[in-house]
Amino acid sequence: MTFIPPSLAGRHLRSTLLGLGIGAATISAQAQTIDPGLWELTSEMKTPGQADTQQQMADLQKQLESMPAGMRGMLEKQMASMGVGLGANGAIRVCITSEQASTGGMYDGKQEGGCTYSNVKHSGKTITGTMTCTQPAMRGDFVSTLHSKSHFATQAKLTGSDGLTEMTAVGRRLSTDCGNIQPAKR
Repeated sequence: MTFIPPSLAGRHLRSTLLGLGIGAATISAQAQTIDPGLWELTSEMKTPGQADTQQQMADLQKQLESMPAGMRGMLEKQMASMGVGLGANGAIRVCITSEQASTGGMYDGKQEGGCTYSNVKHSGKTITGTMTCTQPAMRGDFVSTLHSKSHFATQAKLTGSDGLTEMTAVGRRLSTDCGNIQPAKR
């Protein structure tokens, strides 16, 4: 059995959440045009020499399943306190409230998930811009497309000390009911 101590699992989760931060920011970007409820975010982040985020989350999920119940519960509580639940195949689930869905929006200077957005332009169902992130330090451009009120996709190319990172994030609304996943505090 492979065991991940809570501190290491937390680091895996934080790095994966950063990767999914673009997807979460896209939810914020589309805030005035998406429906509230339970959303599932999947991402694929490719950085030379590193495992992609979707694989990291799938591995973490398998390891959570094999942990003793008490330790698994502790990690699930930690994730829930961040407003996050695990979906299938390494996906992350988040709850978007009506208030969050009706406010926010992406704009120059907005900070979210350790990233600051600039050069943000809205054109129809597409949002483009530049991201500057602090942990890890990366900078690059993103394009987000709202396919419907319950589906979006984002692509980004970011450059940092590890070289070029390419990311794709997809968000889909699963339900009007968030179940046991509480909305993240902003």
